Amino acid sequence: MDEASPPPAPVPEPAPPPIWAGPLARSGQLEDPKPNPKPVYSRWEGGPLSFGPWGRIALTVLIVVGAFIGFGLFAPWGRPFAIVYWPIACAYCTFLLQAVWRKTRVR
Repeated sequence: MDEASPPPAPVPEPAPPPIWAGPLARSGQLEDPKPNPKPVYSRWEGGPLSFGPWGRIALTVLIVVGAFIGFGLFAPWGRPFAIVYWPIACAYCTFLLQAVWRKTRVR
């Protein structure tokens, strides 16, 4: 009696044990169900650490007016001072304006 026996039922493989089985072992869920939203950066919206558009425009005016007032205070020193003052003032104003107008995180 060569009767073909049915194939054996598949046996489920046991789940591999976690790498560490202590109280802080990871569960089977690896992705966060509520991921953080992507950060939003803006020059024109006011955030917790920025002034918004009106504050930035006011700071821009103060920086430019301050450069001219600074020159006026030392103008009596003559033309050689102007040759030295304006390149330094322009570089410093550029540095300040980049800091004022950089994109900041608003959300």
